[in-house]
Amino acid sequence: MSFLRYLIPPLCVALMPAWFTGEATADTTSTNERLWAPIAEDLQMARLQLSSRRLFSTELTLFRTSLQRYRVGVVRATEFGSKRDNVRNLTQKAHAIAGINANFFDKQNNPLGLVISKGIIQQKIHWGGSTLSGIFYATRKNIAIAPRKTFNPDQVLEALQAGPRLISNSAREEGLHDSLAPSRRAGVCIDGAGRLILFAVSSRIVGLDIEELQEILLRKDINCVQALNFDGGGSAQIFVDSKLPGGHDNEEHFIQGKDPIPVILALFRRP
Repeated sequence: MSFLRYLIPPLCVALMPAWFTGEATADTTSTNERLWAPIAEDLQMARLQLSSRRLFSTELTLFRTSLQRYRVGVVRATEFGSKRDNVRNLTQKAHAIAGINANFFDKQNNPLGLVISKGIIQQKIHWGGSTLSGIFYATRKNIAIAPRKTFNPDQVLEALQAGPRLISNSAREEGLHDSLAPSRRAGVCIDGAGRLILFAVSSRIVGLDIEELQEILLRKDINCVQALNFDGGGSAQIFVDSKLPGGHDNEEHFIQGKDPIPVILALFRRP
């Protein structure tokens, strides 16, 4: 979804009767063991069926890793001769095992905001507006999410800019302007144990608003300490390959989006 379309609530939401709106609810009795199912070594998956007073329910899919067997990398479609592609193709072309859409993009299909890949700054920080407020980055030692105003690129190997920031220090970010607009969502979080969580709304209709998503990410069995919103709507998509080390189900997981994208955050096997 382009940056401009992100700022415009879907027409169907604007016309939706008031009794369809309301906060999503989920089974809060779930424990960590019940919610997360291992699908490979150092990789777990969770699915949340979220019911609400809207006409359609929403499903949120999450993948979690401690990054003991994997490392993160930023992959650009231009590396493979195109400006945009779907996340499955980009993941496989990069020989990664998983990928999720990341940056917003402009009308010329160029990614918006900071892009660092393999320690090289491919694109500088975008300072305009309040949406692209966060930067996810990785060094040799750790991963983190930082506000753009305090980000320091020293020793950063991989980074991308998106937004808004959803969770900071285990608390929701307040005053987010599009919180009343349900949409398909995607993003990344770091939990209380320092694990990486990739998430995407897999439902084709309605989706979640920002406040609902924040509430879910703060659940005890998800426990996001930091979280960043990626591009959503038709861009929201995530892919996990079927050929994983110690794979349990040997099944490909692909939440498809309608729009090709310029940048993904990918998981690669460590040597």
